[in-house]
Amino acid sequence: MEPFKQIADKGQLYFFSCSWPPSEAEIILRKTTIPELTARLLQMVLTKRSKSSKVTRLVSSIGQYLIYHINNGKKKTSKHVAFPFCIKRKTGSKAVINWASKFGRGLSYDDVLILETHLAMEYAKDQEFKSFTPALIQPSQFVTFVWDNNDINHESLKGFSLHCINGIIIQSSRLVLNKPEPTSVPTSSQAARKVKPKTFKPMPVEIPAYVQIKRNNTENQSHIQRNLYEEVERRSFAIDTLWVIAKCQASIANVEQKIPNWTGFNYLLCNEISDDYHKIGYLPAINQSPSHHDTVLELLYQSKIKAEKLGLTETDVVLDMTIYSKAVEIILNPRYIDLKKFIVLRLGAFHTTCIFIAVIGKRFGDAGLRDIVIESNILGESSVEQILKGKHYNNAVRILKYFYDAMKRRFLESFEQAVLEHSDTLDISYQALINSAEFKDFLSLPTNETMKELCAKHKEVIDEIQLHEKSLLDGNLGPTVSVWASFLKMVQILFDFLRSVKLGDWKLHLQSTERMLRWMFAYDRPNYARFLTLYWVNMQKMPQTHPEVHNQFELGNYSVRRHHGKFNEIPSDQTIEQTINRQQKCGREINGFSISEGTVQRWVLTNHVAAKCQGKMEQFLGISEANSVTKDLARKRIIFDEECVVRS
Repeated sequence: MEPFKQIADKGQLYFFSCSWPPSEAEIILRKTTIPELTARLLQMVLTKRSKSSKVTRLVSSIGQYLIYHINNGKKKTSKHVAFPFCIKRKTGSKAVINWASKFGRGLSYDDVLILETHLAMEYAKDQEFKSFTPALIQPSQFVTFVWDNNDINHESLKGFSLHCINGIIIQSSRLVLNKPEPTSVPTSSQAARKVKPKTFKPMPVEIPAYVQIKRNNTENQSHIQRNLYEEVERRSFAIDTLWVIAKCQASIANVEQKIPNWTGFNYLLCNEISDDYHKIGYLPAINQSPSHHDTVLELLYQSKIKAEKLGLTETDVVLDMTIYSKAVEIILNPRYIDLKKFIVLRLGAFHTTCIFIAVIGKRFGDAGLRDIVIESNILGESSVEQILKGKHYNNAVRILKYFYDAMKRRFLESFEQAVLEHSDTLDISYQALINSAEFKDFLSLPTNETMKELCAKHKEVIDEIQLHEKSLLDGNLGPTVSVWASFLKMVQILFDFLRSVKLGDWKLHLQSTERMLRWMFAYDRPNYARFLTLYWVNMQKMPQTHPEVHNQFELGNYSVRRHHGKFNEIPSDQTIEQTINRQQKCGREINGFSISEGTVQRWVLTNHVAAKCQGKMEQFLGISEANSVTKDLARKRIIFDEECVVRS
């Protein structure tokens, strides 16, 4: 009985043993401690072998179950708080929560309402000052703010849908976290006197009105230079060309393919796994529609106030096109010159990538790309229609990698034929590349060093391949070949853009963005044609207008690495989609259970806490463990990818 006596006697060790309801920091940061004798007993019962992560998880789960029930629910554990809180957000079902409570698996529905209301009341105070930043964000260090629209479809008597704007704050993890301030633990008498309401009184929404003032003439942009970073673009082309040549050799020799697909190949070229990653903090949502200038002005001012609180003089704000277009209008308004001097507006790279994929789909969908994908049995017809519209992002990028590889192989055959007919010297140089010792080393183990050696010794051949593709693009072999040469050109621009994000290469990012512009104009994307041009111009001027932010971008802090690894950075706007936006999505959200403004505000004010709570719970369950090695390196995946390329 000694293990159970420990549970009953040492109440101060456990989660929320004195104070209820808890704060956000207590929910997210504090963990329930299982007494040592209890943990040993449970481990002996569960297994006789060495301790595994599964056994550790079960010991913690069952131990919390014992703590909760031996103390008759008076000492609430982390599992019993997080589980029903997440159930309410995912299902909105009072019955399911109460069933779980009756089985002893969590709080009752009323307790969850008390918890939500308490958290909302805490954040209602922060909303008045508009300066809240998560505890994990360190002062005096560069941060990026990302804001995005989230449609939560709340039930309305007038039939209107409710939008809110979610926000996250991103910072590099190179710094050591500050020690959290000690929190006072109230006595039982204090806890008993704590107010525990279940309903939230709606707070007045005070958002400053946007005042439109006719702005001055557009600034002179004559000093902007083009093609500043062609050298990094040529290196990117050389990498992709050598990737296809290497894959070709295995196909020609009729041996098993060992060179992985594009992502895996670039993964191998990176020198070492980075220990650095980015911390992501959730911000309280703005309970207004992003279609209004007032709301966009509010998020800009909130970003400025939060950054000033952190001791910064400049900051970076990432938006999608809907919000970016209105933010640009506000920034150019002379009334808000302080925002223009403080904030660097960036257009989300993820949404830009999706639009450019849609441009490729519009140009080549009816030219045969749709039929080839369907007939090669790589994707179904309905999926193909979606990727041609820029949807189904992962499938779209994967298909374009296959067809770039297949098309490039045909063009390399054309190049080999051309050098045989017209230039004996070039033929010798190309064969020297294929038969060189460094190329064989490269085939056995692609690395950054062997890549640099190949590019240096065989630069002439790679340049000739690029010139040959340009001649085909100019129509030397007819209009049909010219059209599909433009396919290679457009996908190469896409690859350059993706590589710039995954490596944090700011120069390549600017160069590939410039290459995208003409296609945005050509294929009826007026918003991106206008605002992507302005974005590119402003980014070029950043060394003069915002030098501190520019230095951070040069260091690679414009994209986000969520986990340790290499070649795994993602755009900032994709980060918010994968974090708070994804974690808020569920079958019902808040649709159908209330039309009360207080209930809706409570949901909005606490949704970032719920998202963090879900992330912590998934981490405990082992569901969200990050794998730093890309799937493209698996042997079965390499074989599968090669089969898809052959069928293309």
